[in-house]
Amino acid sequence: MSKITQKQWVINQILKNGHITRNECLKVYITRLSSIINKLEKVGFKFDADYFKVETIFGNNAKDYKYTCTYIPEEYLNDGNNEVVKLSDFLQENNCYDKFIKNFDKEWDWYDAWLSIDDYSIYAFNWNESPEGTEFWSNLDYKWYNIKNKENDMIEIIENL
Repeated sequence: MSKITQKQWVINQILKNGHITRNECLKVYITRLSSIINKLEKVGFKFDADYFKVETIFGNNAKDYKYTCTYIPEEYLNDGNNEVVKLSDFLQENNCYDKFIKNFDKEWDWYDAWLSIDDYSIYAFNWNESPEGTEFWSNLDYKWYNIKNKENDMIEIIENL
């Protein structure tokens, strides 16, 4: 197993999930998340930060701190791979292809707009009305948005349903 720095671990989590929390870091013995966030901001990352409630193992509420990344510098997104990622493959890799198909709604008010979106959002149905909820689809959409070379092949798949 190769070793990585705490900063690189945090970057990997941000690239994977779009956010990082203090408690996620504490689980892997990273105790100075705010220092790492400060260093990332100095190289161009941008974050929104908020407290949120969590239940402790003792049954009472505590606060955790969540940094949601709103901008990732280009050099952190380019891994040298110019391969085109298809939306269908992306959904399968994230174990939600069937969920996407099940939730998809051609009668939804935004369907025509989704067909014409140039940056290929996965906002193809009302996330709030899906069993997975808005946070699930929003996090996934963030990951999809940050892929450089992508293709929305789902339009053809959906049209044939």
